[in-house]
Amino acid sequence: MKFIDIDSNSNKIKINAIQCYESWKDTMNKWRPYKGSMMWRNISGIDYLIHQTAKIQKSLGARSEETESIYRNFQERKSELSERIKTLKINQEKHARMCKAVNANRVPRMVADISRRLSDFPVLANKTLIVGTSALYAYEAAAAVYFEPDMVATDDVDVLWDTRKKISIASAEPKGFIGLLKSVDKSFEVMDSNKYRASNKDGFIVDLIQPANKNVMFSDYSSMSDFPEDLVAVEIKGLAWLVSCPKFTATGIDDQGFPVDITAPDPRAFAMHKNWLSTRGDRNPDKKKRDLEQSIAVFKLVSDKLSFLDFSDDALRAMPLEIRKSIKM
Repeated sequence: MKFIDIDSNSNKIKINAIQCYESWKDTMNKWRPYKGSMMWRNISGIDYLIHQTAKIQKSLGARSEETESIYRNFQERKSELSERIKTLKINQEKHARMCKAVNANRVPRMVADISRRLSDFPVLANKTLIVGTSALYAYEAAAAVYFEPDMVATDDVDVLWDTRKKISIASAEPKGFIGLLKSVDKSFEVMDSNKYRASNKDGFIVDLIQPANKNVMFSDYSSMSDFPEDLVAVEIKGLAWLVSCPKFTATGIDDQGFPVDITAPDPRAFAMHKNWLSTRGDRNPDKKKRDLEQSIAVFKLVSDKLSFLDFSDDALRAMPLEIRKSIKM
């Protein structure tokens, strides 16, 4: 057995923390239109209602009953939402302490912060997946179990970039993907020996990878930006299957006790892909052993805890038939 059930008390605490987090996310979405300030500005003797944010300044029209109402509603609703955000933040901190007390804090802080940062940019959130061992945190969170420590122990994270539609983050992150990582931890640097890899001062590794288009294990590189010092994603065979299958998002708890959304490959695709990796002759023997262990563990997890996910689902047809048959169903 590579995972254990969360006890009912810990699970209740975790659920309460996630519910508070969902309320906070909903409130933050509602607050976005109220960013900035609204004011009256006299121009040539006429008062105009101005909505000003860090990026734009927009006139909403001359003073009238309609603009007076807009101004009043803006101030009232912004105040209401701001107060709600403060209260939810206090409650999140309370839930975080409780999650840590019952050891529900599972997701490494760096994995969590990178996941959060990716979600700040929709163009990236829609085109990236957390893969490899770190994906297990999403699966265990969804199944209300904990994987045994040897299954999830890792000091790295792989970010899979779906390059079927090219993107550029130059406008959002002037210094590219490495800039995004530096906004999480300023000590991240691109490694000279492997330009697809960044490391921070503690030795935590981030690999940027992409599906291969050629029948080789490593073949080509792509960058998300024009920044010359950015990471370049390395092509790896077999990843096209993962990006072509459904995405899977679950909310885990980071090591500080706060919820975090993790988007990973569908766990069924993960299990099949890991099983395939474990059979490859060019795979490192130590990695092959871990691949097989993770494949078996996730297959059992889906079968026992996520049985609504059917391995015969047409949504998985991107996986080659021989690989789908390799998993005993």
